[in-house]
Amino acid sequence: MKVLLQPSSGKEATKHFIDTIETGVLLTSLKGRIDNESYNKLEQLNQKYVKVWGLVPDKKTGSRSEWEILRKDDLVLFYAKKKFFYIARVLLKIRNRELAEEWWTTDETGQTWEFIYFIKEGKQIEVPYNPEILKKIDGEKYSPNHVVFGANLLNAENSANILKYIEHYEGEIVDEETLNPTEEEEKIFRISSGIHTREEAIRKIAEITKQVENKPVKERKRIAKSLVRNPKFARLVKEKNSFICEICGQEPFVQKNGLFYAEAHHKFELAKTRIDFPEDMICLCPTCHRVLHYGNEKSLQNRKKGNI
Repeated sequence: MKVLLQPSSGKEATKHFIDTIETGVLLTSLKGRIDNESYNKLEQLNQKYVKVWGLVPDKKTGSRSEWEILRKDDLVLFYAKKKFFYIARVLLKIRNRELAEEWWTTDETGQTWEFIYFIKEGKQIEVPYNPEILKKIDGEKYSPNHVVFGANLLNAENSANILKYIEHYEGEIVDEETLNPTEEEEKIFRISSGIHTREEAIRKIAEITKQVENKPVKERKRIAKSLVRNPKFARLVKEKNSFICEICGQEPFVQKNGLFYAEAHHKFELAKTRIDFPEDMICLCPTCHRVLHYGNEKSLQNRKKGNI
């Protein structure tokens, strides 16, 4: 498995990230425009919108070596402002200038990001870039001031080093769909089963405490599946309300990537209604969203405008 360092800095790249990663591309809009095998693989994600990125051709060769070598399940690390802010796995790749122009138009030279790759659902992270963990072709380390310019598919050694570095900050990188309990966790599950009384619970807790004493928890960064919903609807609802909470009036905070943060809430539970449209959604701050899901009526009333 290799790691692709993918810069995403500046206004244009930020817009591209919002449009085709954060929001995504409508899957059905690709029907008949990409090969059937690729479409079927995207369909298996069970997502209405799919996430996609692209690379421009090399000016001299017209090809793109990083894209040619890139393989399914390679990791992509999106980079901006000397930090890695998003991680995801590659699903598949296609070359399609028409789609690239439709999604991202062209750059100042008339080129577009036609070397396209689709990614599985990823995760936001926050990891500072340390160039000294990587080696150049000649074996020398990069200088501390090195900045990532242009996509860079790392070799096996550098990929292993940067993955280890990311896991130092974020925990083990695993796929939600392939995540299984460790042998140690299985042992704990077996110990904790079959509890019926308070006394049994106390005894089991003591037993488990003995099992895990002085054993640090192994962290895992889950690259998880997302629910099938329309991210454009959620963004419209948030933008309509200027990202301000409709319950308490709280203004949004600014994320590390420079974007406002708020959450969209379905007034009727999506898992039950299976209907996803903006009229049934409201814009909330994270606290009010949690209170709506888990709080009682008094807690909700206390959150309303004028009460906090």
